[in-house]
Amino acid sequence: MTSHAGLLGHTWEHWHWDVEGKSTAVQLSSCQQAVYFHTNMLMESEGSAGVRGTKGFCYGEHYWEIEFIEPPYGTSVMVGLGTKQALLHTGKMQFINLLGMDGESWGLSYKGSLWHNGKSREYTEAFYDKSTVIGVLLDLNSGTLSFYRNGISLGVAFSGLDK
Repeated sequence: MTSHAGLLGHTWEHWHWDVEGKSTAVQLSSCQQAVYFHTNMLMESEGSAGVRGTKGFCYGEHYWEIEFIEPPYGTSVMVGLGTKQALLHTGKMQFINLLGMDGESWGLSYKGSLWHNGKSREYTEAFYDKSTVIGVLLDLNSGTLSFYRNGISLGVAFSGLDK
């Protein structure tokens, strides 16, 4: 993840991917800034996998970016956020949109749809391109979650997150 000083008037916050808060199907780089999903080519994927960051948010405005250095592919590739209760792994060959499958998380699929509470709605065009950067703006003052693609706002995706 990347957070740029001055982007949208926000300041850089240091956090990384949580070695304890991840699916067993997730590998982290040694600096915990890069995530690799289902890396063992000899083993078949057993289900959807997720990882959370080391920093939680309760108030204020927070912005971060996820850069796809390879084109996303698979049943479900998502960016978003979840509570501590959000599920990080499904097994038994369940391939689902993990973020947004219930009321504990909110997600944007690489196919362009938003997910929350097990329901989806169209939001933007799919992003299959290499080097796509998805920005996430969590504004807990107004209770909104917005996404950006390569620095361009896609608009408010969810509201009511302050409740």
